[in-house]
Amino acid sequence: MALMRPTYTTGLAAALLCLLALPLLTACASGKGAQAQTGMRADLTPTDLGTIAVMPFSASDPFGMDPEAQAQMLALYQKSAEAELGALGLKVLSTAEVDSKLQSAGRTEELARLQLDRPLGELFESGSDQGALEDERQVLLRELGPMLDARTAFVGRVIYHTDGICPGISGANPTATIVHQGQEASAERRVPCAVSHFEAKLIDMATGRTLWYNRALREVRAANPTDAAPDTNDNASQTVKLVLADADQGLQAITAAR
Repeated sequence: MALMRPTYTTGLAAALLCLLALPLLTACASGKGAQAQTGMRADLTPTDLGTIAVMPFSASDPFGMDPEAQAQMLALYQKSAEAELGALGLKVLSTAEVDSKLQSAGRTEELARLQLDRPLGELFESGSDQGALEDERQVLLRELGPMLDARTAFVGRVIYHTDGICPGISGANPTATIVHQGQEASAERRVPCAVSHFEAKLIDMATGRTLWYNRALREVRAANPTDAAPDTNDNASQTVKLVLADADQGLQAITAAR
């Protein structure tokens, strides 16, 4: 089902093209149009993911927020991911614990050197055009693994987090990516909506190779034009859950098979 472009209250004009249709989500996520493989990599299926270190998340845009508000938004996504990973029975090292361990070791600069704040479709992929820079990141990860006592690194990136005005839904069933609250509204009627687009990647710290990657865009539309906008924070948490618990591409199916 095609996504109709919302009219946002924040300034994301260049990024709006990514919401025209579901097939474009891959290109939006990568930043360069690269189509990173979603799900678990067939040649890198571990029997034990070990302790997963949740690295600080990044965002593709300020989304009209001041630095403090954006930090709170990223913390919400991080805590949601930590909770979902824990619910899957995985051992999690939270972002706060990662920071504490690096501070104790006097190595807080290492995360900045990793430069994880770029589209995850490109990060630690074979055939990456990053060359020596990617090799340096892999060396850093190998050093950080024993320091954090973690086998894998979980990296997340918020591509969208906003509310706005979207077309209503008419004659279409809600899906995992478009959720309609209440009775159907005509497509000609524009209603308040919340949009979250999130991507995440799991990386083997010993090799710097991608183990798993997934992404999801979740859009919640109100039933009536006069309704309050759906809760953006709740939508964010649900989007993180969609990325991790997806039956085909999420980590849930992987952990169930262990």
